Amino acid sequence: MTIAQWTDGMATGLCEIDCQHKALIKIANGLHEVLSKNKGKEVVSQAASFLLDFVSENFQNEERIMQSCDYPSYQSHKMLHDEFVGNLKGLIGRFNNTGDTAFLINSVQHSIVKWLLDHFASEDKKLAEHVMNITGKRVA
Repeated sequence: MTIAQWTDGMATGLCEIDCQHKALIKIANGLHEVLSKNKGKEVVSQAASFLLDFVSENFQNEERIMQSCDYPSYQSHKMLHDEFVGNLKGLIGRFNNTGDTAFLINSVQHSIVKWLLDHFASEDKKLAEHVMNITGKRVA
């Protein structure tokens, strides 16, 4: 079951970021699928950890870009990343401790995916706009 889908409206114009965002959507959909099919706690835990690892990689990449172009909102953007990673770790930890699949399905649908899509459409677009203003072109 697909809970999120990439649309052109999510594109930042920065290929490196957009490619990672597309992958994040696929990984979140994959996590939701293993949860929906009751694949077992170990499989779900691995899928959730994979999402966490890829989210962290994406955020580190974005933060590297922000630093390389002296992005004025670096600190606040990084704080959003840090808070999200902390929340995601908490959700995964709760699942690992309780095995509460319904809780994690609800969190993926209504919290994780929503936050990511909103972040792509707002904060990451602002970053891309800054990069494009500095370079004078779209980086796609």
